[in-house]
Parts: sequence; C-alpha cells; structure tokens
Amino acid sequence: SWEDVFDTGATSYSASDSDSTRDLLDRVTVSSGSLHDHLTWQMELTNFSETDEHIARIIIDSIDDDGYLPVSTADIHASLDTRLEIEQDEVEAVLHRIQQFDPIGVGARSLQESLQIQLQHYDTNTPWLKEARILVRDYFNLLSNRDYTRLGRKLKLTTDDLQHVIHLIQSMNPRPGSRFNTSEPEYIVPD
Repeated sequence: SWEDVFDTGATSYSASDSDSTRDLLDRVTVSSGSLHDHLTWQMELTNFSETDEHIARIIIDSIDDDGYLPVSTADIHASLDTRLEIEQDEVEAVLHRIQQFDPIGVGARSLQESLQIQLQHYDTNTPWLKEARILVRDYFNLLSNRDYTRLGRKLKLTTDDLQHVIHLIQSMNPRPGSRFNTSEPEYIVPD
C-alpha cells in the first residue's frame, strides 16, 4: 500500500522552495474549499462524457486528504453498475486525466507514482531531471532504503551529483493534497 512506501521514505522528503511549476501552483491562493471541492471544480471544467464524469466523481470521492487514491482502479471498476458496461481501462484513463489536475501528483496510488507525475511537469531544462526520473522510476526502493552507495553505482553518479538529484526529488511534495488541510481547530466555548 502507499502508506508503506510513504512511511519508508518519509524522512527523506521535505517540501522546500524551488523554481518548479509545482511551487508556482502552491503560491496561488487556495480558496477555503477542500481538496475534494477543488478537484470537483476542475472536473466540471473538463470535457468528460457523462460516463467518465460518473467515474471521475467516484475517484475524487475516494481520494484522501493527502491527495492519494488508496483504492485500486479494479476496486473502483468493481463498484460500478455492471449495466453501464464500463471497462477497467476506462477507469484507468479517467484516473490519468485526474492525475493531471492541480495539485500535481494528486490521485496517485503511491508516493513513487506521485513523484513520477510531478516530475513530468518540470521544465525539460531542469538540471538533474533525467536522472531524477530514472531514480524514481527504477530505483525508488534504493532511495527509500537510503542505499546511496548502490544508487550512485546504478545511476553512474558521483556522491555530489547524486546529492543534486536527491535534492530535486526532495523539492517535490510527498503529500500533494496537504495544502488543502487547513482545518481550523475547534474550540469548546463554555456556557
């Protein structure tokens, strides 16, 4: 499950300032709405068919506060009315469209998938982008286990260069939905 992946690598990820597209999006003022409201608003602006909008609503309702989808597309497909004759591929296709919504990385089923989505949105001239994409795609378990020696060998990078790649990964948000978690604390007022 994504919690296992997230817990394993949690301490090696921290949101920090960088010039990425994601950070520009994060600077946009977030309305008082929830992540669910924000995703629903984007869905309503998207040219979905009636069937795909039905699927999208179920996916959005399933996304947790961190922005992850903790259920599989197979589970979502199994929950649909069989009379609609929807293939699982269609559920997967709708999910991929939602994964392009703001905040980037939302709707991922694991930290690895979220980071892969976020890396797709970086400017192609970003230093160390190619290496970061390879690391997240092929060697994420080595990063999670902090096996920097093997990671450097696999990527054919010096320790210093590997640090640049890891810094780029650390500039991403491991919890894309977190900027919407601004719930006010509840205070009990005595009578």
